[in-house]
Parts: sequence; C-alpha cells; structure tokens
Amino acid sequence: MRKPRPMPSSMNTIDRLLIVGFQKHDRREFRFDPRVPVLAGPTEIGKSSIVRMLRLILLNVTPKGDYVSWGFDRNHAFGLLTFSDGRRIVRRKGPTVNSYRVDGKEVLGAVGKAVPRAVADLGACGPVNFAGQHDAAFWFCLSPGEVARELDAIVDLAVIDRSMAFNAKRLREAEAAEKLTVERVEVARGRRRELKWVVAADRDLREIEAKLDQLDQLDRVCEGLAVMIEEGERAGERLRHARKALHAAGKAVSAVDPAVARKVEDLETLIGRGEEAAEALAAAGKRLARAEAAIAAVADCPLCGRPRT
Repeated sequence: MRKPRPMPSSMNTIDRLLIVGFQKHDRREFRFDPRVPVLAGPTEIGKSSIVRMLRLILLNVTPKGDYVSWGFDRNHAFGLLTFSDGRRIVRRKGPTVNSYRVDGKEVLGAVGKAVPRAVADLGACGPVNFAGQHDAAFWFCLSPGEVARELDAIVDLAVIDRSMAFNAKRLREAEAAEKLTVERVEVARGRRRELKWVVAADRDLREIEAKLDQLDQLDRVCEGLAVMIEEGERAGERLRHARKALHAAGKAVSAVDPAVARKVEDLETLIGRGEEAAEALAAAGKRLARAEAAIAAVADCPLCGRPRT
C-alpha cells in the first residue's frame, strides 16, 4: 500500500486526544492521521464521544445530560488535545469545574458559550467544521446559494469580490496604458523614419558652415584686394603724369648730359612697369567686381531654397 504524502509543515493539525472520565471513556488516548483520520468501531463504542469532546474543547459546547463517566472518582471530565506543532489545550469540565489551560497556562473566557481567545486562535475552527452523524454529505447536497453562504461563514466573500473587482479595474487600466504606450511607440517610430533626413541635413549644414567660413575669409581678402586695387589705380595715374613730365624733361636734359638721359630712360622703364602693375590690379578689380555681382545675383540658397541673407 502506498504511503500517504506528509502534510505541509506550515499546516497545524490535531495529533493526539486524551480523554479521561468522559461518557464512554474512562481513560483513552487517540492518535490522528495528519491527512484523513477515520473513526471506526461497533455501535456504542464511543465514537460520538470523541467528537463531543472535540466540540467541548474547541467550541465550548457542553453535551446534553450527564457526561462525566459513571463511577469516575472525579466530578469532572478531562480532555487533552495536542497539535502537530506540540502545543496543547487542556479542558476540565464538571458541575464545579470549568477551566482551560493552553500550553500549561490558565486562560479565562469559558463563560457560557464563549471560547477563550487563545483557544480559538490555536484551534482555528467553528461549527461548520463539525458534521452530525446523520447530516448530508458535506456541501454536496447544497444549492449554489447555500454553498455560497457556507463559504461566506468561513471566508469573507465580499473581500474576495472587492479584491477581484479592484484587480479587474487595475488590469483594464494597465491594458489601456499598454495600448497607449504601443501607439506612442508607433508614432515615435514614424517620426524617426520621417526625420532620417536630419542626419544628412546636419552633415550638409556642417559643410555649408565650413564653406561660409571660407567665404568670409575670401570676403576679407577681397576687401583687402579692393583697397590695394584702388590705391594701385591712384598710383598708376600718378605714374602716368610723372612719366609724361619725365619724358618732356628728358628731351631737354639729353641734349646737355647723356648720362642723365640714360638715368631718365631707366626711370621711364620703371614707371612703365609700375603702369603695367597698375593695369593688372585694375583688371583684377574688374574680375572681383564681376564675382561679387554673381554672388549677389544668387537670391536663394541652392540647398534649402531659403532667401540668402
């Protein structure tokens, strides 16, 4: 026969029951199976007395009629209930005795039908845990409404309903938040695809900025060249006047002193070179003016199409 699995260590169960001077039992000790204990025996052997002692200990329910064993030398019944964790409840009940002891300490509260708090906490059971000998099978013959009422006597079903409603609400909120998040992610991905051009545009902008820096440098060079060309033109004009004056003076001097005439010729040669340089500067000035006019003619940026400032 297969050995039953042990119960979880966290579950506290009844381990032993000692009955002394109660109904059919003068002194009897019973050990309970941790899973499904079964009471079996002939009629009037005392099976119901075991259940009544359990009810007396755990529910403070006194049996009707005489319950102290006939001929027992004491005037009260005695019950010792031991649990699987080693804790114990001692119950004494008689015409002059009504006491509880939990783990060796006297406890109060066994007045009327009241169960002491320490006993109720340790036993953790109620009337629903006990069935009569002729009762119907536990809950199997009840209607759904009756089963719900019986469950509600053990567990507050309203708490379960509120918890389920609260969890359902939180679930709906979480699903709505998830849907909104997914939609936002899709929108963000679409924006990312739309803004792919930004990387290339940034690279082009950096190149444009570098070209603008170069253009600024060229503008400064052109401004310097324009000043030089203007000064060259004025110098060329002065050189032409000086050359005419020198040529007229040279004719007069050459007849008097040939050496002076040669120096005049050399000076005219130098003046001629200066005039050539002035003409070259003037030509460069014209090219520079045409380049500036071409740049000014470009009204819009060829890349972005915006007006050029």
